[in-house]
Amino acid sequence: MTSQKLETKKSSRKHRGSRKSKKAKTSSTPRKLKEEEIAFLENLRKPKSSEAKAKVGRITLSELFGADPSVTNNASLNAFGNPFYLDPIQVLQMQILLNQRSQMHGFCYNTGMFLPEMPLPTTRLTPAGVGMLDPDYDSKSSKNSLNHKNHSPANSGHEGESHHDIMNRFFPKLDQEHFKCNDMKLDCFGPYQNKMSRGSHGTRGNHNHTGHHQKNSHFKHGQQVNNLNVFNRGTGNKNVLKKSFFVPYITQDQVSRGLKNNQLVSGIIRVNQKNYEESYIDNPEGDDQVDVLILGLHDRNRALHGDIVVVKYKDRMNWVVRENLYQSWREGKLGNVLDDDGQPISIPPVIEANLPKSEMDDLLDFMPAAFRSRIEKIEEDKMDVDLSKLIYSRVELLNIAAKMQLELRKRNEDEKALCHLCADACKAVRKLQLSRIQHDDDDEFECPDSPGQRKLTAAGSRRVVFRTLNDMPAEDWGIPDICLQKTAEVVYIKEERHTRMAVGQLKPLSDGNKNYALFSPADPRMPRMMIPSDQLPDKFYEGPGDFTKFIFVAKLIEWNERSQFARGKLYRPIGLSTEVDSQIKGILMSNGVEFKEFTPNSMSSLKYLTADEFVITPKDLEVRRDYRSEKTISIDPKNSKDIDDLIHIKCLKNIDGKGSNGYEVGVHIADVTHFLESKSELDEWAQRRGESLYMTGKTIPMLPEILSEELCGLLKGRDRFAISVVWKITESGEVIDEWIGKTIVNSKGQLSYGDVNKLLEDSEEVLNEDILNVKDDLITFKNLYTVLNEKRRQSGYLYLPKPKIVFTLAENTSVPVSISMEKGGIAKEIVAELMTMANCSVARRLETDYPKLAILRRQARPKQKILQDTVDFCSKLGYNIDASSPKTIADFLDSLLNDPISKNTVYPVITQLLSKPMQMAQYVCAGLTMNEEECKHYALNTELYTHFTAPIRRYADIMAHRLLSASLGHSKISDLAPKHMEIICKNSNEKRLSARTCMEACDELYLGYIIKEFGKLEQVGVVVSILDQAFEVYFPKLGISKRVYTNRLRLLRDPVFECSPLPQLTLSWDSTPVENPLGSEDEKIPENEDTSTKGGSFEQVVKVCSLVRCVFSPTSEPFKYQTVILPTNDTDIPAMIDELNSDSLL
Repeated sequence: MTSQKLETKKSSRKHRGSRKSKKAKTSSTPRKLKEEEIAFLENLRKPKSSEAKAKVGRITLSELFGADPSVTNNASLNAFGNPFYLDPIQVLQMQILLNQRSQMHGFCYNTGMFLPEMPLPTTRLTPAGVGMLDPDYDSKSSKNSLNHKNHSPANSGHEGESHHDIMNRFFPKLDQEHFKCNDMKLDCFGPYQNKMSRGSHGTRGNHNHTGHHQKNSHFKHGQQVNNLNVFNRGTGNKNVLKKSFFVPYITQDQVSRGLKNNQLVSGIIRVNQKNYEESYIDNPEGDDQVDVLILGLHDRNRALHGDIVVVKYKDRMNWVVRENLYQSWREGKLGNVLDDDGQPISIPPVIEANLPKSEMDDLLDFMPAAFRSRIEKIEEDKMDVDLSKLIYSRVELLNIAAKMQLELRKRNEDEKALCHLCADACKAVRKLQLSRIQHDDDDEFECPDSPGQRKLTAAGSRRVVFRTLNDMPAEDWGIPDICLQKTAEVVYIKEERHTRMAVGQLKPLSDGNKNYALFSPADPRMPRMMIPSDQLPDKFYEGPGDFTKFIFVAKLIEWNERSQFARGKLYRPIGLSTEVDSQIKGILMSNGVEFKEFTPNSMSSLKYLTADEFVITPKDLEVRRDYRSEKTISIDPKNSKDIDDLIHIKCLKNIDGKGSNGYEVGVHIADVTHFLESKSELDEWAQRRGESLYMTGKTIPMLPEILSEELCGLLKGRDRFAISVVWKITESGEVIDEWIGKTIVNSKGQLSYGDVNKLLEDSEEVLNEDILNVKDDLITFKNLYTVLNEKRRQSGYLYLPKPKIVFTLAENTSVPVSISMEKGGIAKEIVAELMTMANCSVARRLETDYPKLAILRRQARPKQKILQDTVDFCSKLGYNIDASSPKTIADFLDSLLNDPISKNTVYPVITQLLSKPMQMAQYVCAGLTMNEEECKHYALNTELYTHFTAPIRRYADIMAHRLLSASLGHSKISDLAPKHMEIICKNSNEKRLSARTCMEACDELYLGYIIKEFGKLEQVGVVVSILDQAFEVYFPKLGISKRVYTNRLRLLRDPVFECSPLPQLTLSWDSTPVENPLGSEDEKIPENEDTSTKGGSFEQVVKVCSLVRCVFSPTSEPFKYQTVILPTNDTDIPAMIDELNSDSLL
């Protein structure tokens, strides 16, 4: 190595360790290891005598800490024989014992409080078990070891070695086991830590789904941004080795070959919004298989939500264990499941009887079952030496742990504490009232984290834990595949369908580097981005705190495999984070919604620029049927501007020539395609937007107002063009004649849902003249609807309603002032029934005349595996559901809906559960479907269905109109191909999903504003799922679900979680009424207060379908709120049921 390179390397090391070396100067210089200390370590790895049978292949705690080698220890280590593969409790035991014997064995740990760089388990520990191994560890660690490769040893041969080097040399790891070291920041332990810190950059494992160190998480929106060497951050050293954070994508040729031979799989990736480290794609083997799971950011490999990706299955040993089926298999209850050869799946080997519990086993009783299964159980040998001085009781151990943690934090007020306890150990500490530590951040409550556990935020967010086959005992490796969920890793992004746009806040880097700033997106599924200084606002670094109150827009430009962070481009601030308008703009931009005004050039293709220019000619009357004399009416939401459908009805006699009476019923839809020229600039605008977006107080139209409200809007008293579907229907609901064609209509009444409902519900309120003129027609509509709907119900259709809340805004503003429930009533159902009939009629016509081009609306059947799991869970609740068809499911839901008690308790829970396996409806081109099954609409239970009735607000309807117009002989579509139609379908699907996301986000925003204005909002909810420290609550009146975290409640003690087929949580409340139920920000039980004997207490058991009274209260973050519950008992249930049955929301 040349002198220049040596100087560069030394300079680089000096730069990286500068902050730590400053601290190290204040501590005493640690002495070097002596020869007798090295000999002691050498002795630990020597083979043991044949007499100590219990110790063969293992090193016990007593041996590790210098006890008599002839004495056996009843502590059990892991099954792989790795002496440093220890659980957190064992590590803690080692720390305490080492503290006592550090002087005996010469390890210089300065303060003697913690074992530095203690190698922890190879997999990430989490509240419920162990995560997954990192098969790329060897390659990664070899790169990190470059810092030590050319390190010159001291004279003794061992004096210059770091603690990591010593442990590796004396205790080499097994091939199948690796360990990861904590990224320590404390310098009180001397140069061992400094060397390890320089060489450890928080290697990203394949399976970081359970969390990772904050400073190394590019998705964690925290304050630590230290490992940015990938950007060369002004160090002046261009030869710094760049670390590879992701696996490079494979080539296009490899993708083609892999997909062809089924070694690779393609699909749309879905990222869990509540846990961005958990992603899925549909299983290509069919909807009766569980989705393919992609765990961790490494395996997601820079793909974003909605992208079309190519994935490679991971080895079977890395597949995730499905706990419920695994337990059934262990209990021998999967005998009715056949393997590939048609033979019943064998029952697993018999588990040996439990041996007497050792003292260490008792110590680990509160550890998760998934972790305890990893600890080898051995018989407790008779010992001649009392080990009471070496093994502590649980209370003693946790007391010592708490004191150690407290003292350490006092000495390091500006830094985070070492992470040594897993979440369950923290829980036990809290039970003993030994460690309730409030950190500087008011909105965060932290417990000592395990290495793979993120901190618990004020919301109490947790990570779902998965066990892989690799984590299971060897005897379980023969588990049938039905008990496993396939995992995969992204190897190629086939199509970037995500917009790559994000809104968020701009922050300076914590290390003071001014070459970049950090952009933190509001959507946790987006990565944090590095923004170059030349794109930052003026004077940003003079007062960066002034910019945190603004919302910025940025776009992801590049994210290569060597970059921990993405590179972004900053656009502009869109306003203050406390303003409603700014938040709405952010919602629109982050979802790729185009909301700019229509330009004059875009409307240049229109023949008419005002409605007065439009005149009906005699030629129009020749090709269109005239319905202007009929009593056509519109029924829409109040203040609706886009009126694109009219209906009419009249009674007929002898409609079938056999004396039967019936009706003529017409559905008339605005003829938008008459004015919108195909392939014009305006048509391209409409296609790009996909559909109109209706949010509270704001509409993003697909078409300009000249079309949507004037030329095409079916307003009262205006002659307008339409395309109509007219039927002759008997009184029994039989359609005996159908006509589809172009028409001219003139609306006789513009009605609202509310007015029609009042009339049909025999309200005594005075109604307007429009509705009184068509009163008889509305009553006839109601009678016909009853017949048609019952007829369709008998054939079977499924409707899963979702309540919607309506906000009233202050005049000429976007600020909400009140909230209420949307009431559709019978009027909305009448219109929906007629629109469904029209869509079905047009779908049949299109498929008949244009089988290769017809645009259809298809909903695939539910994902069968998830549906079956839902049915099984409901059966445990005592509700047997026949899910063989939409009709049987609908019949079951109707039985719940007709029960006055279950309709607002059990019914919303079952509806929520059944909605999970349901797949979203999609637009498809009929010519590209494989068979008739791919054209069906599951929920409606129809063979063919399309969208035809809303061309003003949906582009898919415009395409249906163009095909229908060609079918009627009014136009030609010779230049339209199935591939072009497929592109339109995909874009329409994406825009429809974006519109739904925006509407839901807008409602959530307004609800947060209302809660802040009111101070709090109280609602009755129904529990839909139970977790170990949280539960999900559905609010029937709001149509939303929220998670309640128990660490946010003012409980006397930690809740008791009962893990069973029907899990439940037992909450212990103080019977003394409290004004505020919160337990973290607003009011807490004092740290040392003994509540066991203070006043009375009562327990509340929370189960699925339990009614709970919740309180929404605002947080310090704008428009955000938290959910807690108030203590209730059985006597409160009748009042809560009455509240759910009432029409009042507040």
